[in-house]
Amino acid sequence: MPGRILIVDDNVTRRITLAARLSGAFYEIQVAGSSREAMDLLDHWRPGLLLAADELEGISVAPFLRRLRRDAKHAEMTLLVVTAPGAQAGRTELLQAGADDVVPRSEAPEVFQARLRSQARAREVINTLKLRGNDLGLPGLMEAGSPFRGPARVSVIAPGVLDARQWRQALTGLGGFRIEVLHAEQLREGAGRAAPPGLPDRAGLLVIGLTDATASRGLRLLAELSNRSDRVEQEILVLAPGGSAWLQAQAWEVGASAVMPGPFDAAELAARLRRLQDRLARRRSLRRALSEGLRASVTDPLTGLHNRRFALPRLAQISRASAMRREGFAVLVADLDHFKAVNDDHGHPAGDAVLMVVADLLRDNLRARDLVARFGSMGLRLYH
Repeated sequence: MPGRILIVDDNVTRRITLAARLSGAFYEIQVAGSSREAMDLLDHWRPGLLLAADELEGISVAPFLRRLRRDAKHAEMTLLVVTAPGAQAGRTELLQAGADDVVPRSEAPEVFQARLRSQARAREVINTLKLRGNDLGLPGLMEAGSPFRGPARVSVIAPGVLDARQWRQALTGLGGFRIEVLHAEQLREGAGRAAPPGLPDRAGLLVIGLTDATASRGLRLLAELSNRSDRVEQEILVLAPGGSAWLQAQAWEVGASAVMPGPFDAAELAARLRRLQDRLARRRSLRRALSEGLRASVTDPLTGLHNRRFALPRLAQISRASAMRREGFAVLVADLDHFKAVNDDHGHPAGDAVLMVVADLLRDNLRARDLVARFGSMGLRLYH
């Protein structure tokens, strides 16, 4: 899945090495030796993914990440931080600063490539939901303000009973989350298609613990959850302490939103969950804006009735269906007599109130299969 990647590192050797690792996947690659050089490139090149060293010019990259996250032009860009092999200190801070993930330089090639493909898929979902109209700020396709966000519901599935007990103790009191910890044995084999028994039906954030010993069953569960019809309403974090490169790569490919291979760390897990919560909230906001925009495009804003754009294709559909069944159907056109006099004598707000009352009367007296729509100041009623 080719795309644009910007590599930011003040070490020439590391920049060249990382670019070489990406060359076989046909990405468009640019490199920068400083945060200032990176900003100059970002302003006109617009990559989808940025790979930054954990330190630039001798200081942490965290301030650079925060600056990017505050900039609306780069809000959708995936930010990955590349660290020294085995480095654990500072990972939580980088995630809190806005990094989507922290990647060791020694990561196996198959895991690295699977990670990039997964991040590209996530970006594609966001870009698809945004639409060009949303980017241009067209009326009806604008996002509403961010709603109040209470504690996020998180379901954690541990590999075994002992893990579940330890994880529950470590996660107790984790701020901003309502945690429910299960162990894999609570989920019966051959779980139902809608939601595996024991798993809350619409938990937005899921954490699945995987080990090499439980890989087959765990990956099968991950695949089932990833293919659910409401998958777009979920983010799945795979917790695989000490997991092999094969297990990590498979988790990314099967559908994990993030993979945490290091030792269990409650603070890092919370930081990762907050990043996924932000991504889930963004996707839900875009879906809501798209749905409301599409509904507004076929609805009369004054009366709430369907408009001409909806009614004419629907009338044609009713006509074709009636012809096939050799049945009749009826169309009633209602015009409000002397309506202009209402506007002239009492003002347009009074006329609008009359239209809304008439629309409510028509709607309240229709059968479930009937349709009423507004053409200008007229009501068009279709029924069959």
